[in-house]
Amino acid sequence: MDLFAAPDGGLLIRDMVRLYNEGIPCQTPKKEKKIFIYRFISDLDLFFPASDADGLTGSILCDLLLLKEGLEPVYFHLLREKYHDALCDAANAAQIT
Repeated sequence: MDLFAAPDGGLLIRDMVRLYNEGIPCQTPKKEKKIFIYRFISDLDLFFPASDADGLTGSILCDLLLLKEGLEPVYFHLLREKYHDALCDAANAAQIT
C-alpha cells in the first residue's frame, strides 16, 4: 500500500456527497445548516478545485444548496464582482507591507 498515492477522486467525491446528504437533515437550526453547507463547499473546493479558478462554480453551487434547504442565497459571485477592485487593492497592499 502506497501511503502517498493520490486518492481515487471518484470515490472521494462520492463519499463527500454521501456524508453531505446524510448530514444535512440533522442540521436543524438555519445557522447550523448554513455552516454545514459552507464547510461542504469549502472541503469540496479544497479537494476538487473547479477549472474556472475564480470560485464561480463553488459560489453558484453554494447558493443552489442554500436555496434547496429554503435558505437565503449569498450571491458570493455578485459580491466579488462588486468589490473586485477593493479586494485587489487590499491584496496588493498586503503584499507590499
